[in-house]
Amino acid sequence: MQEIPSRHGRALRELMATFDELERPWALTGSTSFALQGVPLEPDDIDVQTDRAGALEMGRLLSDHSHMPISEQTSDSVRSWFGRFELAGVEIEIIGDLERRVGETWVGPIDVSDHLTTVDWEGLEVPVLELSYEAEAYTQLGRTDRARLLSEHAE
Repeated sequence: MQEIPSRHGRALRELMATFDELERPWALTGSTSFALQGVPLEPDDIDVQTDRAGALEMGRLLSDHSHMPISEQTSDSVRSWFGRFELAGVEIEIIGDLERRVGETWVGPIDVSDHLTTVDWEGLEVPVLELSYEAEAYTQLGRTDRARLLSEHAE
């Protein structure tokens, strides 16, 4: 497990406490998740993946920390229910019902529970997406260097 910066740790603790009673499946994804799983990356923000209902509920729970409320967003390569928040000086991105464009077809959304594992971090069981799934997702997005790095650290 990589160390994460102390401000990320404070934000993660606050996030875990805020989502403690949340009934929707959710998991960390992105650089903080990867670092917690031993990938040698410096976390920049904290990304959370869930379904649409989970994203909307998380947005409600974090409404006092909102930079961009949860709304439907589409780019060239992804679409989701997306919002930005801030805890302890760290940007939190909430992503619900993520779909990726593969060629001309939209793939997803996935059931987060199908790719969920946990990491023990300072006494907390932090939900994260499996590195093998993440590597496959990055491959589909054409980000082969990141996919290779994640594959090297997948169990």
